[in-house]
Amino acid sequence: MSYAAAYRQAACFVIASAIALAALRFWPADGVARIAAVFPPGWTAERSFAASATAGAAVLSPGGWRNVVVVSADANARDALLRAGALFFLDAEALAACAGDAPAPLPL
Repeated sequence: MSYAAAYRQAACFVIASAIALAALRFWPADGVARIAAVFPPGWTAERSFAASATAGAAVLSPGGWRNVVVVSADANARDALLRAGALFFLDAEALAACAGDAPAPLPL
């Protein structure tokens, strides 16, 4: 194996490990009520909000991007959000803390 090939493999391993650790850190636990629902990248904020409302999730605030909406959702609402087009969910509290501007939690 050449030096360049070994370097590429090591770099791919490091990148994949970093992505896996980030996914585990920001993946919401089952009991977490405030989640960030991530919709497809091409969606507008209006479409993301409409899909969240249609799914029965309580919309709390917009996310950092047009296709991210912070919602309060139980397990049934999470399933409905997935059917409405959400790709995955992230822990909204962890994301806000990581961004450095963690707002006070809203009462549920």
